[in-house]
Amino acid sequence: MKQIYVGTMNMDTRVKIKDLCKVYISNTGANVLALKTISVEFSSTGMVFLIGKNGSGKSTLLNLIGALDKPTSGNVMINDIDISRQNRQNREQYRRDMVAYVLSNHALLYELNVRGNLELPLVVEGVSNKLERQKRVQEIINQFDLSEFSDRNINELSSGQLQRIAVARALIKDSSILLCDEPSENLDEESTIKIFSTLKELSKDKLIIVVTHEKELAENYGDRIIELDQGKIIRDDVRLNKNTPILEKDNIELKTRFSIFRILKYFKLFMKKQLIMMMIIVGLFSLVLTFFGNFYALSKYDSSDALVATLQMNDDYVIPVTEYVHTARFLGDEMLYFGVFPFQEGLPSEIRDRLSHAVNDRATILSSYYLKKNFQDFIDYHVSIGPPYSFSPYISTIFTDVIIVDDFSQLHLNLLYGTMPSEVNEVLIYDYMAFNLLQTEALDFVEMENLVDYTLIDRDTQMEMRISGIIGTNYESYSYTESGNYNDYPFETFHLARYQSIYASPEFLLQLEAENMYFSFNEIIFSSNLSETMSEENNFRKFRMVDSLSMYNFIGASLDHNSGILLSKHQFASLIGVDPLEVDADLVNSYVIDGMFRYLLIDESIRKASRSSVQVSVIGVYESDGLDPFVIDCLYGENMDHITLNAMFRMNYLMLGTNWYVNSKLLEELEWPYLPRSFFLENPDYEVYGFAENTPYTVLIDKANGYVSSIKNYGLNYAYLSFGLLAVLLTVYVFSYHKKHSYKIAVISMQGGNYGHVTIMITAQLIILTTLAFLISIFPILRRIELLNRDLAKNLPYEIFFFSMNVVDFLLIFGISILVVSIGMLFMFIYFRSKQPIEMMKEIM
Repeated sequence: MKQIYVGTMNMDTRVKIKDLCKVYISNTGANVLALKTISVEFSSTGMVFLIGKNGSGKSTLLNLIGALDKPTSGNVMINDIDISRQNRQNREQYRRDMVAYVLSNHALLYELNVRGNLELPLVVEGVSNKLERQKRVQEIINQFDLSEFSDRNINELSSGQLQRIAVARALIKDSSILLCDEPSENLDEESTIKIFSTLKELSKDKLIIVVTHEKELAENYGDRIIELDQGKIIRDDVRLNKNTPILEKDNIELKTRFSIFRILKYFKLFMKKQLIMMMIIVGLFSLVLTFFGNFYALSKYDSSDALVATLQMNDDYVIPVTEYVHTARFLGDEMLYFGVFPFQEGLPSEIRDRLSHAVNDRATILSSYYLKKNFQDFIDYHVSIGPPYSFSPYISTIFTDVIIVDDFSQLHLNLLYGTMPSEVNEVLIYDYMAFNLLQTEALDFVEMENLVDYTLIDRDTQMEMRISGIIGTNYESYSYTESGNYNDYPFETFHLARYQSIYASPEFLLQLEAENMYFSFNEIIFSSNLSETMSEENNFRKFRMVDSLSMYNFIGASLDHNSGILLSKHQFASLIGVDPLEVDADLVNSYVIDGMFRYLLIDESIRKASRSSVQVSVIGVYESDGLDPFVIDCLYGENMDHITLNAMFRMNYLMLGTNWYVNSKLLEELEWPYLPRSFFLENPDYEVYGFAENTPYTVLIDKANGYVSSIKNYGLNYAYLSFGLLAVLLTVYVFSYHKKHSYKIAVISMQGGNYGHVTIMITAQLIILTTLAFLISIFPILRRIELLNRDLAKNLPYEIFFFSMNVVDFLLIFGISILVVSIGMLFMFIYFRSKQPIEMMKEIM
């Protein structure tokens, strides 16, 4: 093989290929020799084209240089290192750091959009700075004119666009070698020239090897052309750099100078003696826009939007989120169940991570853990069956959970008193719980603000909770529920349950975990085989949970149970009314004791603490030195599922920000999925896990959804009608305006005036009128929606904003109005633009 050198070039060799062979095994089992003992060298820069027929070995050679494949024999030397003989890790590093590719099938990921695909090499390369990645992606988008579809999905693009993206992705990282396999495939001529001009410029600093069937491209751009045939190099042509063709546009257009002064003069001319007419037009426009705005608000009703509006009006920034499973199951041909079920199991970190992924990490996720501490744990007050105060018939004397906040500066809550926590043991409580604390009358003060800086100390474990601040709520709205039970007022109960939480730092959770084995209960009543009741004067308020009996020295026999109550000798003596010295094995064995203890169970269906009771047997009496009248030991095993210990994961909360547009987008991703039964019948193995916000507002909105949806349909029909009226009115006005002022337009045109300037002036005037009408219509639109919402919510426990209008909605209405004006002006511009001045004059005369 003879090499032809045309001119000279720097052969600072970077890639050396020696005796390279590649044998493939075909589908029939035969050996196919793709490359036959090839030896060739490449410099560190320049643009090299590999040409030849299909099957000549071009792509095979390219893949071997890029370490995408390994040779059967021979060597691929990169800077004197045989990359073909390196281990997998070194070859990966070579591809990551030194090589970039443009493969013939573009190799883009359909799971990512255009930006994501362009960013991928930077992620693989380890560019951790997000701003740097975004900057480099934007630079390559601008360089390749990809802005118009930079946020689209890959499956929405043409093959030519995909090829451009593939080339852009290859150039986004600063590699030493660029390997391109048919990069011009599916590209038009203009895109091809632009891309190859870019590659040609880059080849001054790096080695670019291009596989192509287009010999013309090779001739125009190549510094070197290597032709292969049947796995061998048959031509190696090194040439001088050629000037690449450049698309030139040599057209010169005459342009009339833009003059603000001239347009202002036109404006003044066209406004003379038009004030009264303009006022009438503005009034008429505003009336129609008011109708349109109100009906539009009705037509756009959406339960998610209603929730967002309600949360926003109530300043509710912390939303509980429930995991759900949407599933269908079949037994033979019979469907067992389908739909949405609350699902709360798994490690908290797993749930939190999934929830973060569900909202794309755009919001902070707060995890909550069971606290379950009664007021009686902190103050000298006993929670009886009937609370001594009448504000709420529900159990509001227990803190149900602790919500862990990493950064209180980002917590958006309305503090009535105090400050955000700054110390380990400081917490925030709701005013609802502060009120209930004061109602026990066990504290020395009556004003809620006096609770700030007050420290609640667990009398058994000495755990401290210092109240640094009190969160304001609207709990007073539920005073009408003073009688009855929580089943009578499910929505109110569900809402009040959220106010039983506290907010604390992660360090507080560690403090809580340290005394996790204590379980608070309400009261306990013992009975035995020898008497119906035993001593009722006990102050027991906690179980100390144990998992082994090896530490106890039992008196008498112990029952063979894996769970149950353990009494000390002194506690046993107190119950039966004898001196502890009289307690012996015979006395203990003569008693069979059961404990009926009442505790506060957190009902997951309403998130509220409710009373419950369970009977647990005394399984042993052990030696003791003294009486502990407050804490009883309990073996925690089977049949104790009703006990939920402190510091166990409970649920997650979504902490919203102050941007309610962003909040609405977040909450849309947490909707319950409503799918028809037919879907499950067609997809019997379907199952998906997800998340949904879980507030009482959601329940009420869902209950009213049918009725409000009928109003939506009503509003939709009239929205169409009012929009049509608006379009007709604006169009008629545009036509009549031109008709009325056509003489002026004709005269100006005959004098050599530019009709474009006139059109700008008329458009500006119409936009001003439309803007004034729009601004006037805002108040009546909002007022009418407010009255409608108030009427719909008058029988509900709190105000729900079913219909709402936000800034985006008003901008949409304004934009529609301007669009109609612009379309009308466009038609008028085209119509009058085609007429000569004398022709316009003849129409008027």
